[in-house]
Amino acid sequence: LNVNTLTPEQAPLLTMLTGGALGRDTARAVIAGRPRAGWPDTAAFWAQPRLSAIQVPAEAESQTGVVTRYFNLRVDVDYAGGRAVRTALLHASQDGPVRTVIQRWTPDE
Repeated sequence: LNVNTLTPEQAPLLTMLTGGALGRDTARAVIAGRPRAGWPDTAAFWAQPRLSAIQVPAEAESQTGVVTRYFNLRVDVDYAGGRAVRTALLHASQDGPVRTVIQRWTPDE
């Protein structure tokens, strides 16, 4: 879970990670308080006063990061009166290569 890309609507994810110790409104406030350039690392994220005041399991902390590794791709093709949509889930590994996890073509999605 990239803490630098969380939206206020995703606040329940932080509530879940903390086992409910962090309320939804507080989680939204944490997200809203994100530094302009994002948190430099997860230690800085978890060291915030609102988060350091609660007990967070190490397993939960390890599920957060500041780098996105999965990306959704959507390509809409209109050609000769026909339409198709290609969607894919891509994984960018730490050493550089990007691989397709899943992909599909649909007549219209």
